[in-house]
Amino acid sequence: MAPQATPPVPSARPLSADCVPGLVSVIIPVHNRVHLIGETLDSVLGQTYGDLEAVVVDDGSTDDTGRVIARYAAEHGPDRVRRFTQDHRGASCARNLGMARSRGEFIQFLDSDDLLAGEKIAVQVSALRRHPEYDLAVGEVLEFENPEALPEAPPGRARRVLPFDSYSGERPFYIQAPLYRRSALREVGAWDESLSYAEESNFAARVLLAGLVSGRTPDALAYYRQHPRNMRRALRREEELAGTLRAYEGVLDEAERAGSPIPAWFRLKALICRSRLRALRGDAGGARGDLKEARALLAPGHRRRRAGLAARGVLLRFLGARGYTLLFDAVHRLARRW
Repeated sequence: MAPQATPPVPSARPLSADCVPGLVSVIIPVHNRVHLIGETLDSVLGQTYGDLEAVVVDDGSTDDTGRVIARYAAEHGPDRVRRFTQDHRGASCARNLGMARSRGEFIQFLDSDDLLAGEKIAVQVSALRRHPEYDLAVGEVLEFENPEALPEAPPGRARRVLPFDSYSGERPFYIQAPLYRRSALREVGAWDESLSYAEESNFAARVLLAGLVSGRTPDALAYYRQHPRNMRRALRREEELAGTLRAYEGVLDEAERAGSPIPAWFRLKALICRSRLRALRGDAGGARGDLKEARALLAPGHRRRRAGLAARGVLLRFLGARGYTLLFDAVHRLARRW
């Protein structure tokens, strides 16, 4: 079965107003994941909520990923598993194409190596129907270490994902946690296709700046697979920090051009990221300056946070940029292990 035609995607508002009431569109970008895409599709097609479509965008795969998707489309029907292809342009571009071709009243993003628990979508659709004031329902995420398959009881740590209206920026953003109303997501716009890393942070910040209201659905669980091919693990630390900073600065520039208010915590997060990047590059003085500026953004009541930033500045002064970076990375690795 041939994939469906893929005309150009609009860049500003990839979601049309037209939709099928009650339908959930699960948008899955995929590139060379022949060994995992089947599990991901099984987790989508096995949802207890039956009114959904898997919108799978093959981002120029060179292995047999396309053949696996074609088999699922043949088995479940082209309206249930909808296939699209593009040249290898990245996950953000593939998500935008999926959004443009989606038909659902609700939108779920899912990476091709991650999974959804069977009740996930049903729980969140129910929450959005009960609470018309919610623009999105945000579940929780379980990280697990396994390169090939999901164990029956996945090892790992459950991550509580806060609703976006109280999101502090302290925790990672998992794109599989929320279920969005299509009408609300249209206000956010497209994923930033210029970003090769931290596009999720960029998108989450724009969700916040758009003023979308979210509610927690702790029973709606998704699984985040950690394995050697994760983007975060594949990148060197400097590339990771530089990409994240670029994502944050892009949101700041966009908000300033639009005259939108920017939460202090987001400016704080960008400054701390820039401080770490400068330290990694050997600029201890610049890193201390960023930390000083970050402290000035905190109200006097945030004593512990202010003290923590001051302590980082002292460590930078006495350990130098290299010693500070080595210590920070060692503490970060230990925290991740626990």
